[in-house]
Amino acid sequence: MSPVPGRIALADEDTVEALARAVPARFYALVLLLRFTGLRWDEAVALRRRRCYVLEGSIEVAERAVLTASGVKFRPLSSRDYGWVSVRDGLRDALAAHLACFVPRHRNALVFCEESGAPLVRKAFEHDVWRPALAAVGLLEADHRIEALGTARLWEWMHEATAQRASLRAGSDERQGATNE
Repeated sequence: MSPVPGRIALADEDTVEALARAVPARFYALVLLLRFTGLRWDEAVALRRRRCYVLEGSIEVAERAVLTASGVKFRPLSSRDYGWVSVRDGLRDALAAHLACFVPRHRNALVFCEESGAPLVRKAFEHDVWRPALAAVGLLEADHRIEALGTARLWEWMHEATAQRASLRAGSDERQGATNE
């Protein structure tokens, strides 16, 4: 894969799978979701059960998580950022399994959260989950660029949010245009 300007090259599918298996089971689908949909961290951790249309293979992206002095707050996305993303077969299966095992049945339940049900905080997740997973698959030692990157850069490495998302949205807009004509 070619690198996105200003970012290091994306992990290949084998590396992504190794990373997903290196995190606790409750975060397996999160790693795949971030890599294969182009969702940003703040959108992924704000995802609620009612917005996952697993059988249809799509996710409605409507909120983002914002860390404030009083904790994580959820804010609606602007009309520019709001949209739908498709989930491929392997991710669809992982997401369905995740919903069945880790997410309460109520519609407003967060899809990805702490075991206690509290929203995920990126800095704590990076320290407690992400960096140990990178080390477990040999990426911290093998690639000094990753070690030097900040939190946002670590997630940008996992997914090509801007470019892939624009592509997904363009496809979605074309389908909607065809339907509306």
